[in-house]
Amino acid sequence: MPHRSVFVSGASGFIGEEVAFGFRRAGYHVFGLVRTQEKADKLAFNEITPVLGDLMKPETYADVLKQCKIVIHCAVDYARSFLKVTSTLSFVSIVPSNFEAFDKHCVSTFLAILTASSSPTDPAVLVYTSGLLNYKGMNSPADAPIEEDNWPLEEGHALFNPRVVSERNVLQAYQKTNGKVAGVTVRPSYVYGRKSGHFYPYFEQAVDKGEVVVLGRPDIIWSEVHIDDLVDGYLHIAAAKTAAIGGQAFNFADSSRNTNLEIATAFARAAGYTGEIRTQAIKPDDIFEIVTQKTVICSGKKAEEVLGWKPRKKPMIEEVDVMWRRWQAARKLSLVKK
Repeated sequence: MPHRSVFVSGASGFIGEEVAFGFRRAGYHVFGLVRTQEKADKLAFNEITPVLGDLMKPETYADVLKQCKIVIHCAVDYARSFLKVTSTLSFVSIVPSNFEAFDKHCVSTFLAILTASSSPTDPAVLVYTSGLLNYKGMNSPADAPIEEDNWPLEEGHALFNPRVVSERNVLQAYQKTNGKVAGVTVRPSYVYGRKSGHFYPYFEQAVDKGEVVVLGRPDIIWSEVHIDDLVDGYLHIAAAKTAAIGGQAFNFADSSRNTNLEIATAFARAAGYTGEIRTQAIKPDDIFEIVTQKTVICSGKKAEEVLGWKPRKKPMIEEVDVMWRRWQAARKLSLVKK
């Protein structure tokens, strides 16, 4: 494997940090973009070369970016791109502010720098991190799983359209740059494991509130993927030939098919809660929660066939006891609120 350099934006975030650590373990020289010295020190401690900068100020990272042939965009600037609204039951909702301008700036800057510093014989790879909620919801969970190239995206939707536009710009890059930059889009399923906050509120409810409530429809299903398997997917992209991945989108999803109610029940029982699992309707003004009320079951077949990727972790619901012990330990270490 060539020892190439990798640039990771959002290297202090949940996905970005794990991606940076994973590439370092695989032998790459990893640069991680962060905005504070404290986060930079943590990266350096973990053998990641920190880049103290700001995505909206390319001069703070352009010289480093020119040294890298793999760029993985994981950043979302919540402070400037979203208005955060905390809803009930410890779930967090967000509504878009200027995310479209932020994301467009990031993608166009990456493409411009990589195009200028690469060639068709020495191409760069730009990996854009999107998500399964970019897909329109399924009519029925009995339908065939969603594949990357045969399902409509949430085009025109206020919350998701910015990512749809960025996806398109990245996927068109290989053709528009004449092979200098292979643009790839990653659409992860709901990512769980390690520091993920997904579904952990059910533990919190069971322990602190003495009740467990499913917010919204209890019957919807989302595909899932463990963070370790997702990181492995990025590594498979980096190892692939650019001609095979340029202009391609990849789902990373395991075989799980569990409803919200089934997940809530499993988490509650693991925490020792034996009471009723209640449901609560979404507030009509909760934009984010409303648009997530859809079933999205993705197929990882393309990633398996093109990249040779396969999830190695058991489905989440089969290892809820592991999640429970992790959550308890995090509390003892003050990594989650008490």
